[in-house]
Amino acid sequence: MRGPSRTRRVLKWIATVISIVLLVEGFLSYWVAPKLRTSMGFFARGTQRSAPRKGVSLPTYLFIFAGVAIPTILLWWRDRPFPAGHCQQCGYDLTGNVSGRCPECGTAVGDDKAADANG
Repeated sequence: MRGPSRTRRVLKWIATVISIVLLVEGFLSYWVAPKLRTSMGFFARGTQRSAPRKGVSLPTYLFIFAGVAIPTILLWWRDRPFPAGHCQQCGYDLTGNVSGRCPECGTAVGDDKAADANG
């Protein structure tokens, strides 16, 4: 079976880097920056405190991160290699198969792969 195309491999790595950057940026802006602002006096001076909000507030970066991370995970999952002795099309375990075809999807299996599966 042919591996993923070069374009898909590049897109996978770009999406992975974007996911990591969004995760780090979200962590820094949501948990670290507010602590820095309140612990350093010159950031806190002159600011007015607002009334506490009612309800649930979710940071926007979580939705952006999910929108990038979920397709990235699906791309990595889709392109995972199957172990030796398994059908490279569907992942079916070919141990003991002597027919030369995958019983699950019907893909022809080479003699070397069938020999590996048998022992």
